[in-house]
Amino acid sequence: MKSKREKILFLILLLLILIVMAYRAGMIGLKYDSSTGVPFALSPRRINRPEVKSFAVTTNAPAAGAVGGNPAPAASAPAAGAVGGSPAPAASAPAAGAAANGSAREIRTAAAAAAPAIVERVAPAQHASTAGKSSLKKRTQKKRTHRKSSLKKRTHRKSSLKKRTRGKSSRGIHIAAAAAVAVGAAPAMAAVSQSSAAVQPVSAAAASDKEIDCLKCHAKLKSEKVIHPALEMGCTACHTGLDARTVPHKITNKIADGLSGEQPDLCYGCHDNAMFSKKDVHPAVSMGCTGCHNPHSSKNNKLLKALPPDLCYGCHDKGIFTKKDIHPAVGMVGCIGCHSPHSSENEKLLRSAQPDLCYDCHDKGTFTKKDVHPAVDMGCTNCNSPHSSKNNKLLKALPPDLCYGCHDKGIFTKKDIHPAIDMVGCIGCHSPHSSKNERLLKVNPPELCFTCHDKGIFTKKTVHPPVAAGRCLNCHTPHSSDQMALLHSAPVEVCLGCHPDIPGAPHVAKVFSGTSHPLGLPKMETNTGSGDAKAAKEAPQLMNPSQPDKVFYCGSCHNPHSASSPNLFRFNATSTMDLCSHCHKQGGN
Repeated sequence: MKSKREKILFLILLLLILIVMAYRAGMIGLKYDSSTGVPFALSPRRINRPEVKSFAVTTNAPAAGAVGGNPAPAASAPAAGAVGGSPAPAASAPAAGAAANGSAREIRTAAAAAAPAIVERVAPAQHASTAGKSSLKKRTQKKRTHRKSSLKKRTHRKSSLKKRTRGKSSRGIHIAAAAAVAVGAAPAMAAVSQSSAAVQPVSAAAASDKEIDCLKCHAKLKSEKVIHPALEMGCTACHTGLDARTVPHKITNKIADGLSGEQPDLCYGCHDNAMFSKKDVHPAVSMGCTGCHNPHSSKNNKLLKALPPDLCYGCHDKGIFTKKDIHPAVGMVGCIGCHSPHSSENEKLLRSAQPDLCYDCHDKGTFTKKDVHPAVDMGCTNCNSPHSSKNNKLLKALPPDLCYGCHDKGIFTKKDIHPAIDMVGCIGCHSPHSSKNERLLKVNPPELCFTCHDKGIFTKKTVHPPVAAGRCLNCHTPHSSDQMALLHSAPVEVCLGCHPDIPGAPHVAKVFSGTSHPLGLPKMETNTGSGDAKAAKEAPQLMNPSQPDKVFYCGSCHNPHSASSPNLFRFNATSTMDLCSHCHKQGGN
């Protein structure tokens, strides 16, 4: 036998067969027991001869011997109740079908039809005796008279009997099964057993021993493309505090949904805790795994409730990611392309530290040339927004304001400002990341300066040596200055930085008065070569006679870059006297 239930059913059927055999032999009788409410009870009786030709079983419960109420086919296999191990003769189809249909009258008719064959198996010697037949006939006639009066009583009690037997249909089914086996209806018995199993209520003990199929009610939980592997382990793998035998289900612990533990500790039973406990932990982890993941099934990979970035917008402000200039990585690889969704050893849940993280997409060579912008080592996001920006290149602000975050704004805001700052910004001359040239210059001077300035001014016949050497910054500041022409200091002081001997001797020629030509310094210092330095600085500057709006200095006579004349003379003068005539008109001073 396969189960305890089947074993018990077999024993009951075997007992009923023995009872039928005993009744046929005249050893017992059947009658209604009003004290117990059972449709029949066994009562022993004394008889002289055991032979009988028929028996009756009274029951008000319909038998479920055939599926759908159709008569079952006649038994072809030996009946389980055959006497002495010999197979009982097979009942005819009408007899087996009547027993299967389950009415009391039909059962009696079927049993009577099969009785001669059973009696021949039980007591063949008695059937051979003529005296025994005569005695049996008398007793049978007496029993029939007794049954008629008993039948009237049972008919009177029919209504009350139905009430008492309501809900106990299994008893009638078992009786019908016994009758079916007695007449050899083995196939009908199988149908009776199935019907009995369907009617019997499931006890709490049986339900606890057997896994409940939750998907009969919750099929939708397993209907999506990606299924949580834990679902295959059974619902009780996570819901240990849920009693599914009652509806609605009863929670037997103090945790929501009857879970065996709180999130995320429950999930650590299968998932590696180390993934969720690094230095920087995503706040969503402490809010519960099911905030982002469906615990049963999902149409998205990783059981996500929605795809990034839409999933992330549930907590993060969407406006941060949807400005004018959007980082391509947001649409290409999503948030988890740069960020770990659970925890990370790096700030902002970054998968690796900057700038190494950015090198996954951006060419590392752009950032690793000879001269590297210190801001690169500080992190790309110091200047660039990692998600989106209203400015090009994802810049957090436009130059030069962006650059003022690190560089002193005062350097760029003096009296005379280099027009390039406003025209092209800092990155017009400097590479923002790294360069093979000093000061992050895109190219070295003077080629860099020739991008805006006319190269012809610097390449005439006679070239000032600092210009030829490309040393524009020896004289000029590239950003702003309080002096004219972006000079580092006062014009004459710039020239004296390379020509310190000029003030010590008469310049050009000593005139009749014995004085030297003024150099653009205050008159008292120029004429004597000495004097109070403080007074000299406070004294008014000489102005250029040929250009009254400009201060007189060395560049008033000499071109500081290049000239077609010797000695860098201006005005294409071919000699000193030719140069002087431009200021000293005939008859003038």
